[in-house]
Order: sequence, then C-alpha cells, then structure tokens
Amino acid sequence: MGSAKRPGGSWFEQNYDKLALVVILVVLLLSALLLVLKIGGERKEFDARYSQETSMEGATAKPLDVSLVSNLLSRLSNPFQVQLVNRSFMVGEERVASIPSGAPIPFKATVDPFSGTEQPSVDYDPDSDGDGIPDKAETQIGLNPADPTDARADLDGDGYSNLEEYQAGTDPRDPASFPPPAAKLRLVRTVVNPFKLRFLGISRLPDGDRYQLNLRTLERTYFARVGEVVDGFNVLSYDDKATEGPTLTLEKDGSVIRLIQGRVIDQDARTALLIFLVDGSRFRVQIRDDVRLKDLVYKVVDIREDRVVIREQQTGKQTSVGLLTTAERTALQGGSSATPEPVAPSFP
Repeated sequence: MGSAKRPGGSWFEQNYDKLALVVILVVLLLSALLLVLKIGGERKEFDARYSQETSMEGATAKPLDVSLVSNLLSRLSNPFQVQLVNRSFMVGEERVASIPSGAPIPFKATVDPFSGTEQPSVDYDPDSDGDGIPDKAETQIGLNPADPTDARADLDGDGYSNLEEYQAGTDPRDPASFPPPAAKLRLVRTVVNPFKLRFLGISRLPDGDRYQLNLRTLERTYFARVGEVVDGFNVLSYDDKATEGPTLTLEKDGSVIRLIQGRVIDQDARTALLIFLVDGSRFRVQIRDDVRLKDLVYKVVDIREDRVVIREQQTGKQTSVGLLTTAERTALQGGSSATPEPVAPSFP
C-alpha cells in the first residue's frame, strides 16, 4: 500500500513536517560544525600562547615592602611612655597633709608654707624608673635611676642580675659577692612515682608468718618475713590490731611506710627536675637527696608540684625553689620563642 496523502492539499502541505525535520537536522549539523571549528581555533591559540609563555624566562619578583607593617607592629608592642622622672611636668607633685593643720603641702617640704610649722623629716628614697632598685642605690652602684632595664643587667658578670644582688644585699660590682646559689635554682617539673608495693595477706606457717606483697603491676609476688628486705624495703613489723586494719610497716633510707592490708597506698614518691640558671646544670632529685651548688650543699626537704624546699647544710636555712618561668625557659633556649609550647630542658 502506498503512503496516505491528505486529500485536496498541495505537496508542501502534505509534506511540511518532513521538511521541518530536515531543516532542523541541517541547522544542528551546521551548529556542530561551527562548534568543532571554534574549538579547533581556540586550541591552536592556546597551544601558541603556551609555547610562547614557556619559552620566556621568568622575571624575578620584586620583594614586598613590609617596612610599614613592621614599624606599625613595633610601635604597637612598644608604645610610647613617659618616664616617671618626667611625669612631674604632666601631673601635680605628690602632696601630704601638714602637721598639725592638715593643709596640703609638698611631700618633701620641711616647713609648712602656710603656718611655718616644721614638719617631721622623712627618709624617702624613690624608685623613679620602677625597676625595684631605689634611686640612691642605683646612683651608688653606678646605674641610671631613669633606666628601668639596667636592673636586669649583670654588672659583674657573675650570673645574677643587679636587682637580685640588691635584694640579697650583695655587691653587684664584685663577681666574688653574689646571692646564695639557691636563688638561681628553678623547678622544671615534678614527676610522681606511685608506691609500687601492696600488702594483700598473711600466711600462717609452722616456721613463722609470711606476708604477701605484690607489685602494683602484679608482675611479681613476695612472701616476706619480718626483718627481710623486699625490693629495697626492710619489713619492720606487723600489727593486726591497728585502727585502720592489719598493717605492715616497711622502712627504707629512714622513711617509714605503713601498708594497710588490701588497700592501695596513697603515699607517692616524687622526683623533682631542677635546673641551675647560672650554668644550666640539671638535677634529678628526691627527698633527702643532696644538691651541690658553688661549693654549697643543699638537702632536699620537700617536693611539691609547684615548689621544692631545700635546706643549706652549713646554716640550716631553708629555701623554697619556685617553678621555671616562661621568660627563663626562653632564655635557656637561646631567646627563641617560635614554638607555642616551650620544651622543658632535657635531663640525663
């Protein structure tokens, strides 16, 4: 059968849908051809530009000028401040109440200008630069009363600052005169060593009682008698009628430790890590250990998390050694403060 035709219509009317389809296909083909030609042209242009750029030698970039930012940060970190000696030009002088009228008169006035009454003398030695050393003492030593930085300097090079020597009453100009060495001793950190033995029970044997002692790690068990030594501890005595329960008493180096049956002992042995700021010497000590500094011997009396108490053997004077500060730690590291968390000095 042949294809059906619309009756009474022309050939165009009868075939217009086919013609429209052909036109659309032609337009699509032309569009695809144009797109291919466009991509090819862009590709050639890109290749030519890439070849040109890769063949050129790169020019050295000009360094950025950051001087303005550096100057601004420097000014922000060190703002301008008027020294105390010059502030009298900007604020009123210090005044006190006169005796007996109570009128405001200058602090150093010897006579009341209003009544003519003589005022009590006051031995006043100001600290104009606020560095901790009074003006008279700074002048006598040879320092500048208007310079707050010279208190941290070391005139005689003995490792102690001028302020430390002034506070200790020693001569900051004489290297043979310096504060007690303990003044330069610092606590880096404290290490807690839990007591390792536990008293768990007693065995009644014909040849005598034996006491069961376990290591905290449960790696080993001892059955000891009174008078025997267990892991360096001498078994002194046993008391089954103690208030807190059956108790076994141990002793080591003069230290007495009481172990209650079945309980974990809460007594800790502490190790202190100390450093001597003068020469960087390091010490790892426990209670009753000796520390030798500049021909002086100190005995460790107590160890805490934030301090260590030592006693000088010759004089018996006790000194509390404080924690190492951030500034001291940075100085020990050569002035570098790049790391956010300073690393503690290493110990042998």
